[in-house]
Amino acid sequence: MAEFEERISRLTDPSTQEEAIRGLASGGPSAIPEIAGAIRSLKGPPQLLAWALQNVRGKGASEAFTALLRDDDTMVQLASIEALGHVGDEPGARELEAFLREPDQLPVPKGLAAEALGNLCYREAAPLLAETMAAAEKEKEPELAIQCAVGLAKLGDFRGYPVVLRGAQAKSKPLVRLAAVGALSWVAGDGMFPVLQRALGDKNVEVRRAAIEAVYYLGSRDAAEALVGSAGDRDDTAANNSMVFLRRITGEELEEGAAEIRRWWSSRGEAFPTDVSTRLGVPVTPAAIAQIADDRMARSDAAREFSIYTGRYFGSDA
Repeated sequence: MAEFEERISRLTDPSTQEEAIRGLASGGPSAIPEIAGAIRSLKGPPQLLAWALQNVRGKGASEAFTALLRDDDTMVQLASIEALGHVGDEPGARELEAFLREPDQLPVPKGLAAEALGNLCYREAAPLLAETMAAAEKEKEPELAIQCAVGLAKLGDFRGYPVVLRGAQAKSKPLVRLAAVGALSWVAGDGMFPVLQRALGDKNVEVRRAAIEAVYYLGSRDAAEALVGSAGDRDDTAANNSMVFLRRITGEELEEGAAEIRRWWSSRGEAFPTDVSTRLGVPVTPAAIAQIADDRMARSDAAREFSIYTGRYFGSDA
């Protein structure tokens, strides 16, 4: 117990946070009740404790997380739902289905459950996800409908694309636009690139950042040219992300600065391939994505890209 308390105390120090999270998660399924209890009693930073909870692995983890699906503490509940999407087995998936059917559950945990079922590649859930998506649209719960569309897309079913496209164009609802534009990393269809181009100029910075990531996954010449424009975004994070993603698409060591990027594109852009998606200057392959994962800072992005490329969920680390 003393060691557990010490690890929690180390969560507050940025220099020891990562090690402390790994230490808490390394306790395996037997540590799940303790971590959940620490979240409930606010003994440490709740978000970091939730992250530790989500990263617990081992035999019995699925059952332990299932027991927390309906926890009174929202953070414990949400972390457990997300964790089931990483480690759940078929019984865990069936529990998530049952949870999604419960009419009294709120849209946020139901949306996470929908995505978790997609992460688990549980194809038997497709009819329920489609039904929940339609009901959410009818009940004016667009974010839940979008998450159901993402869950379906992870099962190789893109019937939710129109739902996402409508959400991406919800002019007066930035949170809906954000959810939809983010979903376009997974849910693809005709006409998505013009929608993403408009999102790159959205007034909401979070929407622009999500659009930059979704454009990156396209990896085409048009996508690269769009990222050249976003390298001049007034938000430093958006501009930097555009630079990082351009380097990953092209394999070029690009100079910093929007003006330098534009000059590079004006001299080299015409030679860029038009009919393929590229990484590091070559057509996308698992090997190219694995090379990106060699950069520790890019590892979670590479894991996500492996998931998009293969249709199999790889969690948060490659």
